[in-house]
Amino acid sequence: MSDVLNEASFLGGKAEAEIEIDLSPRIGHIIAEAIRPELEESLSDRSNVKLTVESEGKIILHISAVDTSALRAALNSYLRWISAITKTLNVFEDLMH
Repeated sequence: MSDVLNEASFLGGKAEAEIEIDLSPRIGHIIAEAIRPELEESLSDRSNVKLTVESEGKIILHISAVDTSALRAALNSYLRWISAITKTLNVFEDLMH
């Protein structure tokens, strides 16, 4: 396995993705605050995640990883958390109306 990692490093095997999600400013900031603990303490040393929220609510999720497997794992985790938070907020908004 170390041969594969060395080969990936030698070949510049770093993988990156940037995802933009358009949301309302309120929802964007709620999601950023909910995910903050995950960003402060990384799940893995194989990936690095940065999340920013623009003033109009757009979330920008930038993930860099040592390889595509690590990128996929981090991307899936963060997108699932964002989806779960959004669905939960929708349920609460429906209950309030």
